[in-house]
Amino acid sequence: IEQWVVDAWVDIQTQRHSWKFLRKELNAPLIAAIGDYDGGQLGLSDVAEWLPEPENMTLYDPAVGIGDEGSLIYVNWPEFRARYRRGVEQTGKPRFFSLKPDGKIALSPVPDKVYRLRGEYLRTPQVLAENTDIPICPERFHDVIKWKALVLLMEYDEAPPKALEDKVLQYTRAMNALERSQLPVPSIRGNPLGY
Repeated sequence: IEQWVVDAWVDIQTQRHSWKFLRKELNAPLIAAIGDYDGGQLGLSDVAEWLPEPENMTLYDPAVGIGDEGSLIYVNWPEFRARYRRGVEQTGKPRFFSLKPDGKIALSPVPDKVYRLRGEYLRTPQVLAENTDIPICPERFHDVIKWKALVLLMEYDEAPPKALEDKVLQYTRAMNALERSQLPVPSIRGNPLGY
């Protein structure tokens, strides 16, 4: 696979923090008496970042079943540490989570047995290594990689400005379409005008 394509795809993925195609499902068992988890402990090798969104992380007791599933409440790390990590830690069914500075998920109470943790996280950028690798964005947007690779190649080769301008225009159009489809729509909670 050409390095220009590899570099173009990594560059596209790292341009925006919240691409929908970088979100991935988490569904993993917790371990009794362990309150902090990194991606590896949850069987994941591609965690770039956990998402502290409301109701993103849920938990249930597999012995009871999926009907037991409930949302974990996110608490910022300084408050979590002050409330739940001082003195003797409680054990039981976790109800709160936080994101530690070292990138781990912290739970409180500390699990007293095996529970199932579900949610979403942002995965690390995909690196295309083989000609058979398929980019993780929707197929209809794969052209954005081609146009970006051509722009990188032409910049490297010091292509004539007019030729480069045409490829930049094609890339910009493709990137705009990708952004419209794969970035979350901004929303405002409540009524900002007070009506």
